[in-house]
Amino acid sequence: MMICPDRNLPPSDPRAEREAPALIAVDWGTSSFRAALMSAGGSVLSSVSTTDGIAKVPASDFYGVFKRILADWESEIRTLPIYLCGMVGSRQGWVEAGYADCPAGFDAIARSVVRRDLEGMATRFIPGLHSHELPYGHDVMRGEETQVIGVMGFDREELVVTPGTHSKWILCSNQSVTQFRTFMTGDLYAAMKSHTILAHSIGAGQSPSTDSPAFTQGVRPAIRRSA
Repeated sequence: MMICPDRNLPPSDPRAEREAPALIAVDWGTSSFRAALMSAGGSVLSSVSTTDGIAKVPASDFYGVFKRILADWESEIRTLPIYLCGMVGSRQGWVEAGYADCPAGFDAIARSVVRRDLEGMATRFIPGLHSHELPYGHDVMRGEETQVIGVMGFDREELVVTPGTHSKWILCSNQSVTQFRTFMTGDLYAAMKSHTILAHSIGAGQSPSTDSPAFTQGVRPAIRRSA
């Protein structure tokens, strides 16, 4: 069910136009699916979140999964532009959208968007970014470039960290992503808690907590060593 504030405003009211559905934003990664029905004014009118990541899409039936998850938005997915970021735009995804070179700002990313008319839907697949920063070599990200677009607008340098399976440390300056590095934090944690001797001291299904003394003890020496 779409949730729209100020539903009773007359159509001619500028506020009504700003709050009318204008696009669907989708972040479809390896392990999760998130979608938001957005107004032109930037409001989230309704949202959906599931664990239907691209790794769980059977027989590459991306359209079938997409339509099932957003069944309540049937009219919206037929009439509104749909912007998709994340692994859904990878080679293993629905439609491959390549990589833009760093440094990359909003305009560079927008120029590389791949537009497709799929099953009557106006879809736009947002590209990932890649960096050839020395001495670390080639690095890529997909999905995080969209998450940090808001930070790009600042006229100052910002360091953004996106925790996850493959955590990204992203440096933004001059209204662009200038460089980034990937750390396989989540993968390493999952491997250690399941396939090493540490499995005996970590409970099944237990997740790390920033409230635990162990987390603080780990962070403090890392900061001291500028790790």
